[in-house]
Amino acid sequence: MQPDGLPEHARDPQLHISIAVPMESPCGGSDAGWEGASGVRIFDSAAVAAPARVESAMTAAHEIAANTTILVLSRLAMLATPILLTAVGGIFWLNLDIIAADASTVVDTSNKLSTRVTMLESTQSVGCEDRIRYQDQVLAQLVKLTDKVDNQASQIAALTATLEAVKARPR
Repeated sequence: MQPDGLPEHARDPQLHISIAVPMESPCGGSDAGWEGASGVRIFDSAAVAAPARVESAMTAAHEIAANTTILVLSRLAMLATPILLTAVGGIFWLNLDIIAADASTVVDTSNKLSTRVTMLESTQSVGCEDRIRYQDQVLAQLVKLTDKVDNQASQIAALTATLEAVKARPR
């Protein structure tokens, strides 16, 4: 307390505003203010709102109702939170078996698929070797056929030359 009767925190304008009123508390209680050294009653603006000066002041019944509503909602939230968390955990636990079954199905399918891919790769490599062998055989046959056609073309040219020579000889 200072010599003028005001507490030290009542002088700090950043914390809250205090009003010195030389009359009784408008709320009828003494817990909202302090008794100064000169008998002046000091009310804290943060703690007490004078109903005559504040137009939107709530009545005591409204304050109690608002507080009760908040209290009921907070209690319901306190009760509902564990229940909801338990329900979510239970749903997850029930779906865990489904997830595990799906995972095992995926593993089985991937094993079968791996086997099929290996078979296809071996079939493909064997098929590739067969195709190359077949292409080599066809190429060899084409080379032989080309050689025979060339031989026949030269034989035909020789026969044609012979016929021309025979025609050109006098008789």
